[in-house]
This record gives sequence, structure tokens and C-alpha cells, in this order.
Amino acid sequence: MVTYSRTMCTAVAILAVAFASAESTADDLVLDDVLAEYQAGCDKLSSYDVQLKHSTQVMIERAENPEASDESADGDAPKKETRVIFRRVSDESQRRKWSWTNREQFRRESYRVETIRTDEVNRSSLGLTIVWDGDWKKRYSPVRKRGWTSYYHETIGDHQGKMYSSLYRNVAGDLSYLDFIRVRRNVTVRRDKGLIILTAPPIPREEHRKLAGVRFKGYGVRMFLDPAKSFLPIRIEFVLPDQSEPQSRCDIVLTQIQPGMWAPTKARSAHVFWYKAAGPEFYGQDMVEDVIEVDLERSQFLNAIPDETFAFEFPPGTDVK
Repeated sequence: MVTYSRTMCTAVAILAVAFASAESTADDLVLDDVLAEYQAGCDKLSSYDVQLKHSTQVMIERAENPEASDESADGDAPKKETRVIFRRVSDESQRRKWSWTNREQFRRESYRVETIRTDEVNRSSLGLTIVWDGDWKKRYSPVRKRGWTSYYHETIGDHQGKMYSSLYRNVAGDLSYLDFIRVRRNVTVRRDKGLIILTAPPIPREEHRKLAGVRFKGYGVRMFLDPAKSFLPIRIEFVLPDQSEPQSRCDIVLTQIQPGMWAPTKARSAHVFWYKAAGPEFYGQDMVEDVIEVDLERSQFLNAIPDETFAFEFPPGTDVK
């Protein structure tokens, strides 16, 4: 887990607490208290062994612009925004689609993710395994007979979709939402229709150089937390500077799997079209959709996971980079 010193964390003003009021405003909430409740909800999911069924489809795709020329009128280099156009794929039967199933195991910040089933489109990722033991990431592709290692877990990779932990705990890999939020200034919390909306804006560009070790500096996050469901999020949005629409959004279904314990069981994640110059008519609309569903019959929560699950060794003959 990447950690940051307190000097990098946001100084947050302490506000009065009045959770009982139905007309609560931002003045009724304390950011540290909200984060503590959210952390407690995450900590209840201390281990799991889940199977996630993914299905992805593309609703807006790139298309070559037949009217684009290789050069602009004055002979200068071509303008990128005129060479590529986008089109909506309205007919669902014509959309590019693929599906797969991951098995994910988690315990004490260690992860193991394996792609156990795929369709023909995604066949090359069958058997792909990623293990993060808290210190090192190992990634192995049996199809390509290749392995990769790194000293931290940046992200799981688009071919495996969202990790289960990204539905409630982690931005990507080993980077938690809490660490993501705590290095940002001007974090706000407010109530809206029974939810608590937490907004952590992107770090201003002029501060990026001072925070060389911080990942995803150009992104902010907006989390819609449900106090009735362990303060876990029912929606997560990533936002960019000077954009009225989020870069991505994820709507999450929380289910009570044990008394007082809630967990994500289904989600719809969408990458949002925000290239104003390339396709203003599509701005703010869903471009790619990933539906994620937990197979509850094949999943367990709070189960014992042995140490050897996270002690992965590359098979002999693997080309390791």
C-alpha cells in the first residue's frame, strides 16, 4: 500500500455534527467522521473469494472520417480532431461485445485475480493471473507464456475490467479511495436525499510537480455514500478539471450478506464521452459499458484464505519481464 505523510494530507475544517436532521446541509457533517464510518464499512469486508461475471459493450465508437485530408488547407500538419469522427452504434446487435468471468480473492490487502472463463472475443486472456502480496505484483499469461513483475500494483488492466475492490475500497490496485482523498484539498461532504456525497477535486496542475509520488493527480472523485448500508458507495464518479460531466461513473447495488454487513453484488460501470472537440453531440453520454455481477452461489465472504494463495511462482519456461 502506498502511504503519504501527514504534511501532504488535506487540512479539513471541523464542522458540527447533526445526523438526525432530515434537512441536513454540509454544515452538519464532519469529513473525518464520514471517512471513519466509510472505513469501518470497508473493514467489515475483511476477506472474500468472489466470482465476477463481466459483460462489456461499446455504444459510441471511433470511425475514420472519409472527408478528412492528410494536410490542412495551408499545408501544415493534419489536425487530429478532423481526422477521426465518432458514431453511435444504436443497433445493440451491431455493438462490439465481450464477456468473461474473474475469480478474485482478497485478505489483508493481498489480492489474487484469475480469469477463469471467457468468450471467443476475449480468449487470449483466459487463465490470466495477477497476484499482489502487499509488496510485489506478479502477472502471468499462460496463453502467451509471459510474466511481469512490479513493486506496486497500479491497476488490474482493461482486459480484466474492474476489480471487485474498486466497487467500494480501492481506486485501482493497491491505491485506496481513502489515500486518494486525503492528499486533495477542498474536499467537501453534503447530504442529498438520504445519501452523503463526498467530493474530492483533482489536484491543481501547478501542484503536480510537488507531489511526484501521488498517482492520478489529474483526477478527482465523487462518492455517493449510503449511511443505511455501512456508508458504502452506491455510485462512484471520476471527474476531470473543467469538465461538467464525469470521466466515468459506476452505479453499485449493495446487498446485506450478513446482519449489519453490506457488500457490492452488481454494478454498471460506464466510460463517459467527454471529447468535446471530437464529438460535441455525444458529450456526457455513455461510451463503453461494463456490467459486473457477483455469482453469489460461487462466492464467499469473511472466509479463511490460506497464505499460499498469494505465494505465486511463475511456471518453468515463463518469459518474465
